[in-house]
Amino acid sequence: GITALDAVTGVFHVTGDVDYLIRIEVADLDTYDHMLRVDLPAVAGGAHLTSYVVTSVLADEHP
Repeated sequence: GITALDAVTGVFHVTGDVDYLIRIEVADLDTYDHMLRVDLPAVAGGAHLTSYVVTSVLADEHP
């Protein structure tokens, strides 16, 4: 499943337009691109994926 991917650091069931928020942490944009095109679709079973890139952090309790 999705939690088996090393880059996945959190999976959250949320309300609103999407069902899940998946936090991934990768070293660079090439790895990010591979996650979006190969790794996530392989475990998401054809689900629609929307992605965002964090450009700065204002607050985060995640270690």
